[in-house]
Amino acid sequence: MTASIDMVLIVDLVLLTLLCLTAVAIMLVRHLSLSSR
Repeated sequence: MTASIDMVLIVDLVLLTLLCLTAVAIMLVRHLSLSSR
């Protein structure tokens, strides 16, 4: 199986977006937990 460059780029972009979303979610949870206290 030879993956085309387009597929690799799409997978990389999806992984980067997931990492960014998880980082933002963690920051929001921490901010909410700190503000609630």
